[in-house]
Amino acid sequence: MAPYLCRAAAAVGIDGLFMEVHLDPDIALCDGPNSLRLDSPFALLRPIKEIDTIVKKKEIDGFAGERAPEAALRKFTREG
Repeated sequence: MAPYLCRAAAAVGIDGLFMEVHLDPDIALCDGPNSLRLDSPFALLRPIKEIDTIVKKKEIDGFAGERAPEAALRKFTREG
């Protein structure tokens, strides 16, 4: 669920994100089921940053101006 929640949070314009990570969540002494593997947050950061850029109406991938967020969002959703 964490990747989906992170992207959803970015979509509503959060200013920060906290992720609990562990080398092996299955053996974590606490919050293992809520933790991400230590190597997984890095893969999440790119799409989260792209969503954040779109939501906050900054230039992304050559799209600029008033329609930039809509054009960039279409590009983002096509690439998945």
